[in-house]
Amino acid sequence: MNLAEIQKEFWKYLSSYNKLPNLIKNSVENSKDFTIDERLAVYGNAYLWRLQEAIAMDFPILGHFMGHDQLMNAIKDYLEVNPSEYFSISRASAKFPYFLKTHPIIGSYVWADELAQFEWAKVSLFENLDHGILTKSELIKIPTEKWPTLKFKLIPNLTIMHTTYRIEELSEESELDIKLTPTPQSLKVWRKQEEVYFSTTSHEEEDLLMAIRAGNNFNEICSQFGIKYSETQAAQMVFNIITDWLDDEIIESITY
Repeated sequence: MNLAEIQKEFWKYLSSYNKLPNLIKNSVENSKDFTIDERLAVYGNAYLWRLQEAIAMDFPILGHFMGHDQLMNAIKDYLEVNPSEYFSISRASAKFPYFLKTHPIIGSYVWADELAQFEWAKVSLFENLDHGILTKSELIKIPTEKWPTLKFKLIPNLTIMHTTYRIEELSEESELDIKLTPTPQSLKVWRKQEEVYFSTTSHEEEDLLMAIRAGNNFNEICSQFGIKYSETQAAQMVFNIITDWLDDEIIESITY
């Protein structure tokens, strides 16, 4: 095998966590003190340990409640069925929140998967690429006659979560025996410059987010809100929410 082929086979070995036999063994020789399997295991075990530690770092609040050992065991279980698909470890945690939904730990922490999803959202949004933002001065310049067909584009670094528990209230300083009661809500999580922010959303704000993502223009959105409110109230409500979003920097651009 050439170097590229050896590297490919070595990655297969590492990502299988020492389980799958492969051609890399044909490129390794026994040494005086160690067999081929033992030599490879040095790298395989080190990779698995490093990957577990890296994933644990993405969930510090969850680790606060579960304890380091219990979290590491859950991550090991996770990697057994979700081996990393990337050379980079930055995306290795992506499926962990969903894995926890059916993991035994959910019996002790019924909100564990939601907390993990919240923590992962903050990590992944921080690592995403930069983007442009729409400013108030740019919006003010839009001619009045253009507003009915105005469409807004939300920033890519924005996610909406629906949670059963107020997991955003948990922290590494929270009491370990804290009790959370079911309180269904929607959370808006986004990155503003170099910081990740979050806030609960009202029904109106969530409806507006969905309408914008569906590609509706300003007039269509106001018509939807007009079912509950007068035409003037609907337009004012939409405008007020959008104005708040400009401060939060979650609108990337507009078209009309």
